[in-house]
Amino acid sequence: MKKMVLWFGLGVLILSPPAAHAQGTPADWMDAALENALKKMQVYETVAPEERVDFSRNGFALYGGVFEQGDNMTQEVTLSGGVDYLFLGGGDPSVIDTDIFVRTLAGDLACPKCKDTQEDSTPIIFFSPQETGRFVIDLQLFQSQEGRDSYLVLLILKRIPATGAVAQASPADWMDQALEDALKNMRLISAEIEELDFTRNGFAVYGGLYEQGDTMSQEISLSGDISYVFLAGGDKDVLDSNLFVRTPSGGLACAKCEDVEPDSYPIVVFTPSATDRFVIALELRSSQGGEDAYLVLLILKRMG
Repeated sequence: MKKMVLWFGLGVLILSPPAAHAQGTPADWMDAALENALKKMQVYETVAPEERVDFSRNGFALYGGVFEQGDNMTQEVTLSGGVDYLFLGGGDPSVIDTDIFVRTLAGDLACPKCKDTQEDSTPIIFFSPQETGRFVIDLQLFQSQEGRDSYLVLLILKRIPATGAVAQASPADWMDQALEDALKNMRLISAEIEELDFTRNGFAVYGGLYEQGDTMSQEISLSGDISYVFLAGGDKDVLDSNLFVRTPSGGLACAKCEDVEPDSYPIVVFTPSATDRFVIALELRSSQGGEDAYLVLLILKRMG
């Protein structure tokens, strides 16, 4: 069993992954939310065998967060003209109804059918913009069991023609593998060092399909005096990924706000002195055979 070396602000710890996953943890619920969305993704390919779906390559294509009932989270994205997109949502077992909207920057629906407000936990929207532009994807938790907090994910996919034999592993499998890798590290830290939870001031999970050398970044708000943990995971092709926490001007947010060690599980711990905006950047430094690979970033907070 491979051991992992984690820098956690206090020193170097050499840890072995736990034999079994704990039940009912934040990692479990986020995992369940993605599984729900990926099932809908795979069902679509079953009912439309002439097509395949893949993750968008215009930046991050997976977003996840912890929602209170009635909450919505938005993400501004670039969509390419003439591309057929699917926007899929999924939630953990407590979700009764979640909705998706695709809007213009002015707040209007991007098309007449750019909303799914049906009462279910896996909304889906199809949208093909006429021109390349910026759009806002709006994900809402309308209702949950007993009004409890719930975990939701959003997938940004594109439709492509089916060609040749179906591969043994699908894009859904690789993204799932990348999230599982990141959650494994989250569970490990929570079990062996101190409890971690997802942040709640916006999306806390970001995933994407990378070419070797790619960097994807996300500007987020961090609260002062909260101890954050940023960690990443990847699919089996990832050899080396790097993680940076920067100021909007491009400098490192702190002296140790980068992990450029040659491994596939970067981690950065950072406590901002005041509430401010920061940029989190995740890089695929190298992959097996230079293959495209899936990476997932988690934004967590220390509960101790």
